[in-house]
Amino acid sequence: MANPRLGRWTALAAAVAVLAGCARMPEFALFDEQAPEEAAELPTPGDNPAAAACVLIDTDMALDDARAIAAMLPTGKVRAIVTTGGVSRPENGASAAAVLAALSRKDVRVLVGKPSPAPTSPDWLPASRQSAERLGYFLATTVPLGPPETFLAEEVRQAMRGCQTIDVLMLAPWSSFATYRPQLGTRLRRIIVQGVPPTAAAPLGFSCSYDRAACQSVLEGGLVEIMTWVALPEHADDSFVPRPDMFNGLAATGLPGAIKAMMQINPSAVTEGYLWDDTAALYWLYPDLFGERGAHVEPVVPAATLKEHWRYAVNEAIERQY
Repeated sequence: MANPRLGRWTALAAAVAVLAGCARMPEFALFDEQAPEEAAELPTPGDNPAAAACVLIDTDMALDDARAIAAMLPTGKVRAIVTTGGVSRPENGASAAAVLAALSRKDVRVLVGKPSPAPTSPDWLPASRQSAERLGYFLATTVPLGPPETFLAEEVRQAMRGCQTIDVLMLAPWSSFATYRPQLGTRLRRIIVQGVPPTAAAPLGFSCSYDRAACQSVLEGGLVEIMTWVALPEHADDSFVPRPDMFNGLAATGLPGAIKAMMQINPSAVTEGYLWDDTAALYWLYPDLFGERGAHVEPVVPAATLKEHWRYAVNEAIERQY
């Protein structure tokens, strides 16, 4: 079994090595700087009765995943990040996640999860993957952290040791989940999933369609009652698109500064998406911003309020860095 301490140092070394090449990035136009209006201090992110003691994030490291993770890391409750095949390949997504973990100065174990055994190939995926694996071209190149963990379940057990209750923030296909799920046992309180639950009337989202067998296995495995599906309003307008109003106001140093740079290097790649996984993270951080709508929850506040709370949560990396 791999040495956990060596694994963490390997992740940090990979992050530093990749960041060292950032000066060779292609040049893109940046967002115009416009300072947001000063806002009153918001509630402490994640300080709510529903939040479990520890969080495991399962991610395919798309750009919205990176933003979601940046909001979650400052809480200090994220114990492990598992990178599963999807928008990013597991080994390259793990390096990207390791960069964020290192910048947060939190002790987070980054684990290379499973690829889908029968992935789909939507036409948008190659371009999105190229951008995501380099954190929106913040990184000079992709650097695989390593092959999928041989003993993923045991690594997760070690990472979540001592946790009385656990929430899983599910931002990826389900390919890795079945492997480590038994290690969470009865401590698993909630699975927060981005999107809406699959029905006969609703098409499968990417996370289910990319590994249909794994998704079906989980949905039929008796866990539906602890799943909370989080989605944007059905007719969300372009106010829910990540734009400069979301990133201006982030601190210039540490994790917030890096996230701001990531989102500004190639704005067109950012604004092609919506606040998808960001919203799932915000539900864990600020559940009062959401309300039930059928079988899922969605925001009951304007997009500007979501963006304000996200920015506040990311900036907490500076407030809570020690």
